[in-house]
Amino acid sequence: HGALFAQNHGLHIIEQILNQTSAHLKKNNDLNFQIVMEVDASHGDAVKKLAEDCGFTNAQIKKDQFNRDRTLWAKIAF
Repeated sequence: HGALFAQNHGLHIIEQILNQTSAHLKKNNDLNFQIVMEVDASHGDAVKKLAEDCGFTNAQIKKDQFNRDRTLWAKIAF
């Protein structure tokens, strides 16, 4: 229920997760990505911007088999 009716068009929970993630990750330069998150197909650009605003680098939105934005792949900048 919370995810479906979250503030900011459903992005509020994603923003909370991205803001809290850095506290749970360790620096690892061997990884290109440290977080992979499924997102609503209509939120690709907004989620990428949120990730960048939260300090993630190498943020990419990858498409699913139907060519819709589907997952965020990113690495936290330490």
